[in-house]
Amino acid sequence: TDVACINAASMALTLSDIPWNGPVGAMRLAVLDGKMVLDPSIDQIAEAEFNLLYACTADRSLMIEASGTNGGVSDGVFAAALQKAHAAAVQLIPPQVRLAAKMGKPKRD
Repeated sequence: TDVACINAASMALTLSDIPWNGPVGAMRLAVLDGKMVLDPSIDQIAEAEFNLLYACTADRSLMIEASGTNGGVSDGVFAAALQKAHAAAVQLIPPQVRLAAKMGKPKRD
C-alpha cells in the first residue's frame, strides 16, 4: 500500500495547483531465491531475503528503503536492484505528466 500511496500522492500533486518538484514514481522490489520480483505480494515480501522500496523523479533517486535477512544481498545485487527499481518506477511518471497536461490545474506562484 505504501507504493500506491506514494504514486497516488504524486498524481494528486501533479494535477493540483500546488507547486512542487514532481512527479515521482515508486516501486517495491523483492529478492526471492536470488530472483528479483517487481511489485511483490505481501507474502513474497515476508519471504524475501531482500526488500526494497524505491522512489524517484525521472532522473534521480529520492528515497531508498531496504531491509534484508540472513546477511542480505551482495553489493552487486543491491546495485542491480536499484537499477531495476528505478527503471520500473520512472515508467510511472510519463502517464502522470500526460494526465496533468489534459486535466491538471496551472501551478500557482
